[in-house]
Amino acid sequence: MSSLAGPVAEAKYKKKSLTSAILSDGRADYEDFKESVAASQYSAELIEQETKKLVALYWHEIMSVADALMRHGTLGRGAVAMLAPLACAWKETERYNHLSRIAPHRAKQQ
Repeated sequence: MSSLAGPVAEAKYKKKSLTSAILSDGRADYEDFKESVAASQYSAELIEQETKKLVALYWHEIMSVADALMRHGTLGRGAVAMLAPLACAWKETERYNHLSRIAPHRAKQQ
């Protein structure tokens, strides 16, 4: 999912399609994503759906980090943790909900 998060966030921010975001700046991320999917038990469609949900859930944190990156050029993990504490400390209930959504897909593929 992490390889697809950048292109998904860019598509959301620029109000364009995911395909357009991948073709403009996300080719390397997409190649990483394809490799991850090939080694995964999940479908590309499921991973894309879940990535879009997580980007929407953490949109304010993503924008805070992106704004700071534009100003400073680079950020350490501590700075990211301060800007996006919810994203860095993924709540247990959110993790449970996420795993509950993907568990049926895992069972179908086995």
